[in-house]
Amino acid sequence: MMQETLPSLCPVGQVMGLIGAKWASAILWHLFDRPLRFGTLRRMLPEASPKILTTRLRELEQAGLIDRVILSDRPFAVEYRITPKGQTLRPIFQDLTDWGVVHVLTPEERSAFAALGGRSLR
Repeated sequence: MMQETLPSLCPVGQVMGLIGAKWASAILWHLFDRPLRFGTLRRMLPEASPKILTTRLRELEQAGLIDRVILSDRPFAVEYRITPKGQTLRPIFQDLTDWGVVHVLTPEERSAFAALGGRSLR
């Protein structure tokens, strides 16, 4: 019986379920730098549909990782900001990036990553 409930209690699985959802990590990565409006995020993630981007933003907001801030109501404008809780993921994302560069990317991909401005969060 205990083994059946263990996966739902696994913190790593829960975290990966949240930040591993399609586009979630990319959204967080961009928000580590600065607050962004929806249209800017859309341009930064052109392959993400507006519907999925909206869904992920809501999920990340509900998890307390980002805030949705209303800038004005006429014209309506909001921006998304990383929260202090969300900022605690920054070193984890950097460690994952560093690990991926060393252990996942081929030498050619490493060069391309660097040439395209592959960046450190540190």
